[in-house]
Amino acid sequence: MQRPRRAKADAASLALARQLESEDARPRRAAAKPRAKSPAKPRAKSPAKPRAKSPAPKPRINNTADDHHARAMADDLAAIRAAYAKEQGLPPPKSYQIWTVLNVLAWIGWSAVLASAAYNEKLVLILELMCCAEVLRMIKGELKGNVKMGLVLHATRLIVYHQVLPFAYTRVILQAWSATELARYPYYVVPNAYTLAMRSFVPLITFPLGVAAETMGLWGRLQAADSLLVKGVCALPLVNVVLAPIGYRSLLKKAVRAWDGLTKED
Repeated sequence: MQRPRRAKADAASLALARQLESEDARPRRAAAKPRAKSPAKPRAKSPAKPRAKSPAPKPRINNTADDHHARAMADDLAAIRAAYAKEQGLPPPKSYQIWTVLNVLAWIGWSAVLASAAYNEKLVLILELMCCAEVLRMIKGELKGNVKMGLVLHATRLIVYHQVLPFAYTRVILQAWSATELARYPYYVVPNAYTLAMRSFVPLITFPLGVAAETMGLWGRLQAADSLLVKGVCALPLVNVVLAPIGYRSLLKKAVRAWDGLTKED
């Protein structure tokens, strides 16, 4: 019994070996080749949008230097205007508008004094103080004029205002003063050869009339006064009798220069 079983086992082993040999003899399946990758299609590039160009940077300006240059030019121009105004006897440009208004008001005031039959004491004092302010501006160099003559003239007027006008020669003196000032102020408002001529010619008539009336009034007040102080105050302006010819000579020179300018203008 053992022999057939052994034979069966050997046969089975032989069959298994043959089966294995047959499998080895079969051509092995080729290893799967890797798939050939299709070449990647280039991605269509979207058209590049043109980049907006930033505005070209503006050239840097040296503001400090420009401001300094502008200020220097403005200062030079102001100096030229001030020099011209000083040469022409006009107010400085900065204060020109203010003094123009004041000059117009003074002209109106002296017109009222000349036209009025009554003596307005307060108005005359205000107008005379405005004239004194102009003398101070001459001293400061803001106006062109004869400072010495201006001091003597308006100091005399203040004494006459206080000692003579309330008593005698009121109308004659005020007419001389008013006519002189009415001829003077237009030049400060509208400076030209014609207003300068009027300013220079009128005092040739009003100055001697005013000095004569003031002297007569002061002499009468001097004789009538009881106080030594009043006599002394009234005696001081009488020196103008001696100084008047010197002042009149100065007025003549101004009139000649104004006439020359007027002929050149024509």
